[in-house]
Order: sequence, then structure tokens, then C-alpha cells
Amino acid sequence: MIESPAIEFPFEETEKRLRFILEMMPSSGRSLLAFQNEVHISNSSSGQADHVFMQKADMHIERTLLSALHQAFPDDTINSEEASIQG
Repeated sequence: MIESPAIEFPFEETEKRLRFILEMMPSSGRSLLAFQNEVHISNSSSGQADHVFMQKADMHIERTLLSALHQAFPDDTINSEEASIQG
């Protein structure tokens, strides 16, 4: 794991980002509900199939959140599980 040096980040800037994320949560949750249509008992026949389905949903929400965060805060560097954005 790469360690980054500690930086000063004003509380107001952190609060802006948290408020932005909280505002996004309802629409993000609704977009994930679309994946429920793909869930069937027959789709759950193997652990691999379950993993692929979860990864698909995970990538969808991550792309949605990263894109919105990058548009709102273009100078920020964002690290995530699957992808990163350099501001």
C-alpha cells in the first residue's frame, strides 16, 4: 500500500463533499434498484455468477459516483476500489 503524506484540508471543504455525496445517495440508490430486475434464484447457481453480478453493480455505482464527484470537484484526486481519478 502506498502511503500519502498527511495534508491540511479545511473542514468546510470536507463538509461540501460530504453534503454532495449525501445529496447523491437517493438517486444512486434508485439506479442500483434497476439491478434487482436481474436477480433471480436461477442466476444464483454458482458463487462465480454471484460475484460477477455483484461486481457489475459495484462498477456501475462506482462509475456514477466518481463521475459526479469529478465534475463537482475537478481538482480532487479520488481513489477507489476499482478506479482512480487524478485531479
